[in-house]
Amino acid sequence: MERELDPITYEVIKHKIWQILWEGREAMLHVSGSPVVSEAKECMFAIYDAQGNTISSAAGLLLHVIGCEQMIKNIINWYSEEPGIYDGDIFYFSDPYVGGVHVCDQACLTPVFIEDKLLLWVADLTHTPETGAIAPGGMVPNATEIFHEGLRIPGLKVMEKGMVRRDTYKLMEVSTRDPGMYILDVRARVAGVNVAKQRLLELVEKYGFELIKKVFDRMIIDTEKQARAKLRELPDGTWRATSYLDHDGEKYNLQKIMVTVTKKDDELIIDFTGTDPQGPGPVNSALPGTYGNTFVAISSLLFWEEHWNRGTMNAVKIIAPEGSLVNPKWPAACCMAPAWPGIPISSLLDVCFSKMFVTREKYNGDQNAAWYAHLITFISGGTNQYGNTYGALLFDALGSGQGAGSSFDGVDSGVFQMTPEVVLSDVEIQESIFPYLYLFRRHSINGGGPGKFRGGTGLDIAYLVHKTENNLSIPIGMGKLAGHGPGLYGGYPASAADLWIAKDTDIKEWFKEGRAPYSLEEIKKLKGDVKSYPPMAMIPTKSGDLLFYINASGGGGGYGDPLDRDPQAVLKDVVNLLTSFEYALNVYGVVIDKETMEIDMEKTKEKREQIREKRREWSKKGRQ
Repeated sequence: MERELDPITYEVIKHKIWQILWEGREAMLHVSGSPVVSEAKECMFAIYDAQGNTISSAAGLLLHVIGCEQMIKNIINWYSEEPGIYDGDIFYFSDPYVGGVHVCDQACLTPVFIEDKLLLWVADLTHTPETGAIAPGGMVPNATEIFHEGLRIPGLKVMEKGMVRRDTYKLMEVSTRDPGMYILDVRARVAGVNVAKQRLLELVEKYGFELIKKVFDRMIIDTEKQARAKLRELPDGTWRATSYLDHDGEKYNLQKIMVTVTKKDDELIIDFTGTDPQGPGPVNSALPGTYGNTFVAISSLLFWEEHWNRGTMNAVKIIAPEGSLVNPKWPAACCMAPAWPGIPISSLLDVCFSKMFVTREKYNGDQNAAWYAHLITFISGGTNQYGNTYGALLFDALGSGQGAGSSFDGVDSGVFQMTPEVVLSDVEIQESIFPYLYLFRRHSINGGGPGKFRGGTGLDIAYLVHKTENNLSIPIGMGKLAGHGPGLYGGYPASAADLWIAKDTDIKEWFKEGRAPYSLEEIKKLKGDVKSYPPMAMIPTKSGDLLFYINASGGGGGYGDPLDRDPQAVLKDVVNLLTSFEYALNVYGVVIDKETMEIDMEKTKEKREQIREKRREWSKKGRQ
């Protein structure tokens, strides 16, 4: 007799599924040796129904939840007959035109059968830094086509009917610079899906196939109902936002990303028409990446109350013109896509959704100016301090700033919107694996966008190359010439980023004297070749060279007029080295005595009126 699904049983099973996902994710974290996974916890874990629709996902990595749906659909279309889909199979993908966002995004997917009936799929995905690309680290600034970005695997089996496919593993071993790390990450994913699969089989054994299937179906249906109900509460209308990339992978060149959000009744249209054509370098987002970054904003801001599953996307239509930055024609390079244009996509949607929220008092508190919309992260490769060949990504970019809200400052150096469960990598672990020592890693002063409520700041980081004479340092990013994080209602965007490298210096002499350079002014005093570099470059470095990233992980946008900020809040930020005296005076109009650290309220009132008068003068000139 078929068992009915009562409300209590539904909630129990639903939460048990959530627990199983986290257990599988933890298994993966404990097997992997990659700091990106084991330390930063930057990974995705989810389950899908038999057709590939997302049922539920753990909070590790929102960016790839929807991309894995396409992988499953392709497995069904491509491999159902030859070589077939069997119990015990695990399929492996690393192709951004299929799912994921760039070749570094590598997934394992396994079907779960109950008495020869396909019930669901389990999938996990992590970022593996070394892909066998034309340069170490998998994110290659000079890539001009997808073939430059490393080994792409279109769903080969790493296990078949429960047996290891050694031929697939051998292909991986001979195709990458660091096969040990690469293979360990694959085995970590295999471990994760196997643990979750076993727990799900136990759940089915307890409650029965048909009841569990009803739960899966209802989870998606409930999410869609809740999402559509929320849309009906918001007014019909159209909202737009625009941002610019400042480098196309070959040269400084402004490239526009434009999004128009139209809401009508219980449906949402997200239209990227107006976005510039695809770029010559790796700053394009294949369609799965654009869907993924859209899902990031939808899940974390618009429908944060709902399950992270297919239900929310059923209420959304996405338009991404072919041949544009957000839907390039194959074989365009796209290894930078998670961040550029990926991060601006999410940030622009944050702005549009927040403008929707301001129309309903109930949702005013959910507003957010753009989160970090630029960053300069750091790839490296060559020979490490142990004499081994390696390729790596140092994941300090995860210490980014959140956009400010209608009643709060953004979080400083502690968020990454696409990865809600992320943890900033431990310095000592990074130093033990890669040939870099941290001179410092700290909040960036003036990094967040000013406002009545200021955006969270990003990080300033100084790396010292250590014990290697054969190293390639590869900064990759955006935001040196143009900040990308729009503010809201008079709030300013986050500050731009910068990168300085000091080569062949006398820094070791400084150390012998008991001193070290802790600011850009001091770094410029080092002897040797000290200069600013573009955000996308490949720079030979060796032991003793110093890399200084300013606001590298990016700050969030501000909310409201900076002249309306509480002077005491400005003073607190100055004391905490989040705002400089100059910023306090010229942006916030707050006059602080540097000796007594007290605010002169009368002079502050006068200064703020002077700034307002200058604005009025600029406005008159603009109208003329």
